[in-house]
Amino acid sequence: AAAVAAKERELKKARCEEDALGELSVAELEQLQRDFLHSQQAAQQRLNAALVERLRAEASTAQERLRAQAAEEHEETRTQLKRARGEPHALLGMPLEQLEALRQDTVVSQRRIDEQVEQRREEERTCPICLTARKNLAFQCGHLVCTECA
Repeated sequence: AAAVAAKERELKKARCEEDALGELSVAELEQLQRDFLHSQQAAQQRLNAALVERLRAEASTAQERLRAQAAEEHEETRTQLKRARGEPHALLGMPLEQLEALRQDTVVSQRRIDEQVEQRREEERTCPICLTARKNLAFQCGHLVCTECA
């Protein structure tokens, strides 16, 4: 019975119940306070460690998902590039509607490229000084201009 009562007092003391605290001396209260603070710090450290571990696990999972998504997007981009190049194995299995759309996109792209090539050729033939006449005179250094600007 005395052992049970002692254990109850210890439990009350650990829970900081008023009737148990009233029986303690100043030194015992100070020791209880130190024990309580130490216990709180240890619990806080355990919580922090658990939180860090959980965050690491979640970050690792998110990183893996991003890697997988990037790999899928990379593969899809490669497939689209192969189709745009007209590589036969990339075109196999494409529905007719997609093939027609791809052909139309390719025609539009070819037209844009042709326009850029023609524009660059015209720029190369045009006098860099007046920007209107054709280059038709070459200096010994190799620069070309029109006869008006020479």
